Formats: sequence, C-alpha cells, structure tokens
Amino acid sequence: MLGHLYDRALGGERCWIRHDDGALRPLPAHRWLGARNADESGAAVDEAVDEAFDDAVTRMCAGPTIELGCGPGRLVTRLIRRGVPALGIDRSATAIRLAGRGGAPALLGDVFEPLPGMRRWQTVLLVDGNVGLRGDPRRILARAAELLGRGGRCVGSRPARSGPGSDGHRSVWTALTCWPRKSV
Repeated sequence: MLGHLYDRALGGERCWIRHDDGALRPLPAHRWLGARNADESGAAVDEAVDEAFDDAVTRMCAGPTIELGCGPGRLVTRLIRRGVPALGIDRSATAIRLAGRGGAPALLGDVFEPLPGMRRWQTVLLVDGNVGLRGDPRRILARAAELLGRGGRCVGSRPARSGPGSDGHRSVWTALTCWPRKSV
C-alpha cells in the first residue's frame, strides 16, 4: 500500500485515499485492527458484518495458514486462538508490531521474497483487498500457488460493488483450491 499512509492509519490517524474514479474514501483501518469504531459519517460500523466475515474466512482455513499482507494480524490471531498454525507476512513494521501485541506470529518482509514453508502451506489468505497487492492480481495469485502444498487453497476477498447493503470492501470472498503439477 502507500507506505507511510498505511502506517499512519494503523497508528490511529484518519487517512483517505483518492481512487482512479476521483472518489475520496477513508482507509478502513478500524476494520484491519478489528476495532469497534465509527465510520466517517459517525454511524456505528456494522460489527456483525465484520465478525461474520472474519469468522467465515477463518473457517475456510484448513491446516497451516499464511496470510499475505496480514496487517495487524486480526485473522492470524483468530486462527491461533482456534489452534490452527498460522503466520502473517507484511511490509509494515507498524503492522508487525501490532500483530505481535495481539498474539499473532508475523514476519516483516516482502511476500515475493523467500518465505518459510514454501509449498507446504494448506491455506494462503489474501483478504481486505490483498488480491491486488502491488497492483497485479495475477502475480500475487501465482505467488500464493507457489506457497501452497498439494490440495491447498487460497482464500481471498475483493472489494464489493458499492450500493445499498454493501460495505464496499468485505462482502465478496472465494476459495480456490490448488493442485500443483507433479514434477517429472
């Protein structure tokens, strides 16, 4: 993400981002933090939607899980509490500090550099828009496939279409199963 802007948002500063269509939207740092906060209009954030999303996503994780772009590690923490081995990776030192404070094992690093457990993870998480890390969904999905063991799955979410009843960020998710080719 935009480096220092992300760190500032995680530190509690209200930050906005201007999209290609010109729309100005707040960064949903309160959601990444798993916090119970208000949105930019002052209305209460729908906690039930956030809880249901996190629960549904983590229930799709079978076996050892790595989250790429884990941020402050709310999903990794949830998995650890359920007894699922999990690890988060993020480029933000602020995010990694927050993850550690919350009980999530996480490493500071680039998801495209060598990572522990190559080809042995059962689940790779790409949520909260991380399917678009570095602006190249194909590259990050190929990286997820490199990390997965045989029969592993990538669980990802993408921004939802805006409109009535949509939270614009966390409504759409999917799981893809990876069956790597056998080496000859």
